Amino acid sequence: MRYVTIFLPFILVIVLTLHPQTAVGQQQLRSEKEALDLIADFADRLCTKIDLEGSGSSLDLSGTAKAELSVLLKKMVNLGIQGAAKYQESQYQGLLQKDLLAAIRESTNCKLEVWKDLKDKFFVAPSPRSQDQNSQLAFTQHHLHVLSSRSAVYEKIAAEHEKFKDLKVCEGRDRMEAQRLRTTIDLLKSEFRALESELAKIEQRKEQDIEPDFLAPPCPPQSLSVE
Repeated sequence: MRYVTIFLPFILVIVLTLHPQTAVGQQQLRSEKEALDLIADFADRLCTKIDLEGSGSSLDLSGTAKAELSVLLKKMVNLGIQGAAKYQESQYQGLLQKDLLAAIRESTNCKLEVWKDLKDKFFVAPSPRSQDQNSQLAFTQHHLHVLSSRSAVYEKIAAEHEKFKDLKVCEGRDRMEAQRLRTTIDLLKSEFRALESELAKIEQRKEQDIEPDFLAPPCPPQSLSVE
């Protein structure tokens, strides 16, 4: 599956070059691609690096999360993403914060759900005249994003797997680090499977199994001592 990372930039270049739009349309495509990347980065930070505040029913986004959301909204507006403008108003931003909090609390795949929620809110429905064309464009963008995300997760799994192979588990050492790496790898595999499932639906194919790529090497048989 490593070929995905190599060919992704070429796929994007082809989409930008062959898409039947004017120079203005191509600039819009680049702006929308940048906006989607910003949303993905925000989702990653919100789900993995920014703590929530409170507990139970009083759980809320932290001040840091709210501040980063405001920054994201400004960047969206500067890129010309029309659907993001209204969320700069306090009443709508409050509703947006509640939706994001729900996605974090209720979803087993936080980053993907937050990305979908923001993407659906910020990218307004196109006019009827260009709806088919823009729908295909949005579909292509989403396809590229899922493909890129899946490839990135795969590379993370590969890196953690290499660390695991370097441990001295068979010699009875590094057991705590081995357990930590197993947990990390399992979480990454879960994220990969969710992305692979969505990608398989987009590409109308069967899901691919990555387990054969990351089988832990067996410990060599212990040598028998000769009396």
